[in-house]
Amino acid sequence: MKIFHEFLLIVLICLAGEGISLCLPVPVPSSVLALLILLALLILKIVRPSQIRYISNFLLKNMAFFFIPAGVGLLKNLDAIKDSALILFVISLITTFLTFAVAAYTVVLVSKLMSRKEKCAHEPDFRQ
Repeated sequence: MKIFHEFLLIVLICLAGEGISLCLPVPVPSSVLALLILLALLILKIVRPSQIRYISNFLLKNMAFFFIPAGVGLLKNLDAIKDSALILFVISLITTFLTFAVAAYTVVLVSKLMSRKEKCAHEPDFRQ
């Protein structure tokens, strides 16, 4: 029953993202809005990570399943993208390495910030 409640919470957040996307004057993907809503709810501690732990783990374990429609769509439109396949491959390769680099530098930056915060927390305060 817990996984059902977690799934319902995720579906409601996705529906909220869809509703906001329909109301905006510019096209914004509803999935991006739903992720921003979930992030805001987590930051504001309205939703705790423990409230979505099981469904999150389930979705992460089965992530490959969600790429099947995109793969089928690519195969369905193969004739349309055949002429620019090399360009798409090069762009995909470059953006993949760029994503890896940005993720690596982000982890390094967050690690430095966290270690600095821990270091400051352990130092005695002599400003009395």
